[in-house]
Amino acid sequence: MMTTDVLEEAIRRVKGLSLCRFARVWGEFHTGGTFLLIVVETNVVSPTEIELTLREPIRMVLTPLVPENPERERGSWMVVFKSNDGVFDSVMPE
Repeated sequence: MMTTDVLEEAIRRVKGLSLCRFARVWGEFHTGGTFLLIVVETNVVSPTEIELTLREPIRMVLTPLVPENPERERGSWMVVFKSNDGVFDSVMPE
């Protein structure tokens, strides 16, 4: 089970990558505290920019921070990018 310290640090790290382009970054636990979902609300970041400049840095800052859960095949965290139109992209551990 993850702690709020992990959640707060994960949010801080994702915000640090944003160069102030994200309107809001927030997170929450799911699956009894074993999965961390971070939501990035933005209208100025495109899926292409996520692929080229954010996907790997997000993985690099979150993978060592968020504990692995052997019961979760796809990892224990996800970052979703959301605009006014809804979720338009996501980043997960490899």
